[in-house]
Amino acid sequence: MIGARLDLQGSIPMEMKGQAERPNLLLICHCFPDALGNTGRSRAWQLLRLASRWHRVHVACLWDGPVNLSQWRDVNLLAERIALEPVSLRRRAVGRSVGAVNGPKGDAARWCHSLEGLIEGLCQRARFDVVICTHPALWEQAMCVDARKRVCDLHVPRSLLMRRRAELHSGLWGAWYRRQARLYDRMERSLADRCDILTLSRRYRGTRFPGDRGRMVLLPHTIDLSRFELAVPPEPPEEAGGGMGDGRVPPPRLVVHADWSHRPARWALGRFTRRVWPEVKRAVPEAQLCHTDAASPPEAL
Repeated sequence: MIGARLDLQGSIPMEMKGQAERPNLLLICHCFPDALGNTGRSRAWQLLRLASRWHRVHVACLWDGPVNLSQWRDVNLLAERIALEPVSLRRRAVGRSVGAVNGPKGDAARWCHSLEGLIEGLCQRARFDVVICTHPALWEQAMCVDARKRVCDLHVPRSLLMRRRAELHSGLWGAWYRRQARLYDRMERSLADRCDILTLSRRYRGTRFPGDRGRMVLLPHTIDLSRFELAVPPEPPEEAGGGMGDGRVPPPRLVVHADWSHRPARWALGRFTRRVWPEVKRAVPEAQLCHTDAASPPEAL
């Protein structure tokens, strides 16, 4: 819970306080908060849900693609105000070009300019107690906001990802990934030294940054299953009508979650169901496989 774990407000949950007493929080996102989306979108949705319990959340985010209508309504219920700005094709092209030489600067070139006007407009409407940015490249924008505390969600350190890719490649590609890893590492160390609170995914709990003057807080990357209609294989007729009340234990169920609009995710699901799932079924015949998006190809299941 972001108010208690991160000590942003340092006191009482929303249920025990009047609505008018909640301070304002600015959430700067590089993508739209969406539980049904990719890793970046679902992480932004997680932060929005947690922050809205203790703060009046104002969202400044980039419009990075279509959003489910029900998700748009849910974000509007949690946020006090939402400011959206699409990323122009020119900005994307510039960001990719700069990113080929310097990854961190490429991210900033692609996003920061588009958010300047949104953040300035929100700051004219309200004073913010806390500002959270969902990507290290947005930190300079967070620094422009007059706030008591500044939080950056590093989530998955890009320097670690680049090092892993460098280990898988040799020659020019390996050298390119190693250079990108050094650039991202320099940015992350600077960020750890400047921000009040740095959040990481819990699986990177062993990561340490020299000179970290703030508190490093581990937040698990959760999946909001309440937002999904699970595609579950139909029960056999003799088992239909059974439930928790009849004393029977429900069968074990494996839930597969991914951004199914991403082709590699669909390819991975097909590979998993062909090569791995048959072995699981032989070991646990009663096991069920379901996914979190009915749009995924049914033949894969």
